[in-house]
Amino acid sequence: DFMDIGLHEISLAFSFGPSASNLAETIRIAQQTSVPAVVLPYFQLPEGQSPEVIQPQPAFLSVEPATIVLGALKLAQDSRGLIIRLHESGGDFTQAQLTFGTGQAASIPFSPYQIQSFRWFEGILQPCDLLERPL
Repeated sequence: DFMDIGLHEISLAFSFGPSASNLAETIRIAQQTSVPAVVLPYFQLPEGQSPEVIQPQPAFLSVEPATIVLGALKLAQDSRGLIIRLHESGGDFTQAQLTFGTGQAASIPFSPYQIQSFRWFEGILQPCDLLERPL
């Protein structure tokens, strides 16, 4: 089949206001529209058992400001920790603030549009490359 044949579904999102003050919101809307979040269950309930009400828990990781985007949070290939991939999306020099649910925090400088990867293992955040090798 050809891409110009058949029914096409298009989604649009509009954001109003001055572009400079609305940049972080525009980026957030664009990401949610193009790549919706996928939630995967990490456990299964025994057959016939209904889920209990789950109490809210502290966030595992929060990232500020909004122009720093969490691109990936995944188990490392060698299963030794988690890989956190972040990128600066606002086109500015930015100081990212990462706060873990354990209370640990990190401040990381970013250049415009820079991508950085980190391995978080046993409470230590270490920079790594895209192949998960330490820098």
